[in-house]
Amino acid sequence: MRLLLILIPLLLLAQSLRERQGRYVLAQHLRGEVRFGYIDTEENGFGVAGHLHYHHSLSKGIDLGITLEGARALWGESGQFFGDGEKGVVFVSELFALVQGEGFSLKLGRIAIPWTPHADSDDIRLVPNYFRGLYGEIGRNFRLLYLDRMAGWGSGGSIGTFKKFSQILDLPGSFDAIWALGLVEEEWQLWYYLFGGYGQSLYGSWEKEQGPWRFGVQFDMGGGAFDNKSFGGYGAVEFEGVQLYGAMSWELGSNLAPSFGGGPLYTSMELWSLDGIERPKRGEVVGVEIGGFGLMVGHFHGRGYTRELDWYWSGKILGVEVELLQAQSPGSNLFRCTIRYGF
Repeated sequence: MRLLLILIPLLLLAQSLRERQGRYVLAQHLRGEVRFGYIDTEENGFGVAGHLHYHHSLSKGIDLGITLEGARALWGESGQFFGDGEKGVVFVSELFALVQGEGFSLKLGRIAIPWTPHADSDDIRLVPNYFRGLYGEIGRNFRLLYLDRMAGWGSGGSIGTFKKFSQILDLPGSFDAIWALGLVEEEWQLWYYLFGGYGQSLYGSWEKEQGPWRFGVQFDMGGGAFDNKSFGGYGAVEFEGVQLYGAMSWELGSNLAPSFGGGPLYTSMELWSLDGIERPKRGEVVGVEIGGFGLMVGHFHGRGYTRELDWYWSGKILGVEVELLQAQSPGSNLFRCTIRYGF
């Protein structure tokens, strides 16, 4: 604990490890990409995936886009890569209209979305998450989100099928849609979510960079069926290419609002976050990163307790993007390697 208290003021980046590893980079998805991936967990698998994207300007301010996505097992089976009981899948992952004018843009249809606190495309497997709905940017600061279906690796079942959120969460009744409104400034953001008829959540964060130092605080307050009262903080420092970081999260409720992606908390890791612990109370994460190689340790407390150790490396070899990650916790061990080539 003494080491933790020393490192907490040092922490690395505003994003959690999960958010940084899973960030969906739009520029990489504008044309085409081939991926090879290997995952070693309870179900091992090696496969190939990729997409082809076509973008057409219909008229001034109106563009159309379509993406064909596919994944195929070359060896083994892994529901996290290919979907439950599937050897491969091909589907239309994006089919949208992009409407742009002075000071606004709206994307409607089957879409990929950037990080938002409770929903994002979370690109850490062969196939990212995709949604059906609307994502809008109004002026510099306002964000509008409406989602009613989800596909991709995080949706479970057949990853090529767009499913209702009630089906994904196995909830009774109708979890028909997610509505969200965000106000995003350079150093702070505020988001309000409505989760169908089940409940709502208010998320806020404030982050500051001062020389080599970065630090921030966040909260996430639920309502209705969700009584989460989450608070967290992080800090980071970089010195001569070495980044030291850490974060803490506290939970004063018991039933956390759902996240369809990497999640909002600074302490989210590859395998665990506080929302995976029964009656969660506290999470702590510390780590170091040097030249693309990182080591992270996390502890998560609640009615149960678990810990996680992750190491990761990302970089380019002969112009090809390579990402390696291993995550270990009691009873779980995951290793994944992803190779990406865009064209």
